[in-house]
Amino acid sequence: MGLDNIPYEYPCIAEGLQAEDESIDCNSNIDNNKCPWHREMVNAGMATYGMMGTPCWFRGKAGNFMLQELEEAGYKTPLTDIGDNISFYGDTCGEDEMLSPEGCLKLAEWMSKHAEAYAATLFKADSFAPKDYGYGVERITEEYRYAINWLKFVAPYGGSKVWY
Repeated sequence: MGLDNIPYEYPCIAEGLQAEDESIDCNSNIDNNKCPWHREMVNAGMATYGMMGTPCWFRGKAGNFMLQELEEAGYKTPLTDIGDNISFYGDTCGEDEMLSPEGCLKLAEWMSKHAEAYAATLFKADSFAPKDYGYGVERITEEYRYAINWLKFVAPYGGSKVWY
């Protein structure tokens, strides 16, 4: 199984739209406008992807792949308190692997500042042919923006937990 990121506290529970002791039914929450992530993304005119039927989950492995592309181009993410480069694997030490609220915002800001550099990594230097992995450059840059928005969104909900 791969790396996924989950809001540390589910936004629907944190906002009192979903009882904590009930099983979360994302489809019903979306249909009844009780999914804060879906509501926010739709209002912003963006798609919601999610993982395993849960829109507020993020495919952290894809996020780390984006960061790896930037690292290979010479851009390193900020350091965590323990001296590692921040990533979707988290920025904290201890039992729970998580990306703290501060880490989410720090990574989102760093990714925003490096958006042009990321777009530049999508082209081969020798031919200017898009390195689009079968998706197209537009979709890949949209997914990059999506990752930034997701990081900003989960920060107020305690950041994100890492789930394998």
